[in-house]
Formats: sequence, C-alpha cells, structure tokens
Amino acid sequence: MEIKVRMTVEEFQEFLKYKEDRALFQKERERLRKAPFSIACSLKYGLEEMKSGRFKIIDHEHVGDAWDTAKEFMPAEE
Repeated sequence: MEIKVRMTVEEFQEFLKYKEDRALFQKERERLRKAPFSIACSLKYGLEEMKSGRFKIIDHEHVGDAWDTAKEFMPAEE
C-alpha cells in the first residue's frame, strides 16, 4: 500500500518533532483539551451576571487569567 501526503515545510518539521518526542505532544494535547474548562472556570469566578443580560467584572485577576489563556489560542496577527 502506498500513501501520499501533502504538507507544508512547517507541518513536516512539526511531524518530525512529534516522532522524536511523542510524550511532549501528548502533554500539549492534554493542555489544549483542558483550556476551555480553564477559561470557563476563570470567567465563572470573575464575572457576575446582571439582570439586563450583561456581565459585571467582580474579580479582575480571574478575568485577566481567562483573557491570557484565550490569547494563547488566537491566531497571530500579521
């Protein structure tokens, strides 16, 4: 069986790194899997819902943590 795959240079380099150290990628994948829960928890303790459907910041540190975590997953601006 022959399989052909097209990938960019960056994707190929990432694949080679993955082959070298699979444990590192497993750890990163676990971090990515837990990120939405982490952001939600930070927002839960940092915001309070008001009657009008808006939110009031009650703890700036928790909201800042949620923002910093979310920024890690945003695409870089060019």
